[in-house]
Amino acid sequence: MFESGVVDIPLEVEGEFTLAGVARRGGIVRSGGALWLSGVMHGELVVEQGAQADISGTFHGELFNSGRVLISGVFAGSVARNDGEVLARVGSVFKSASNVGVLQRDGSLAPPPRSGGSTVITTDTPVCRLVGERFEPVI
Repeated sequence: MFESGVVDIPLEVEGEFTLAGVARRGGIVRSGGALWLSGVMHGELVVEQGAQADISGTFHGELFNSGRVLISGVFAGSVARNDGEVLARVGSVFKSASNVGVLQRDGSLAPPPRSGGSTVITTDTPVCRLVGERFEPVI
């Protein structure tokens, strides 16, 4: 299923669902489900075991993950639980209440460039895995 625009109710994904737009109230991706988001999500996102969520854009909220999550863009929030796998593409930006960093190839977070600018993130961009509270390169 594909939808574009603004979704004002919590998403409940059981199959494959693509959203090009804004999910204002978070959601849950059930086991066997897949969420492909190109846009913005606000709120709590729960990804069950056997489910996946690919977020290309901006996420503002709390992530409760028991499945697989791929982040390509801006993650402004927290990983409240990670029993699964969280991957992020190099160049993604991570924001918390006290810190902002751009993911580097070695898994470190570097301060964003003062000049602003943007990083192009593609499907060929290297990926790092969240292990505990730090990232490690995926080889």
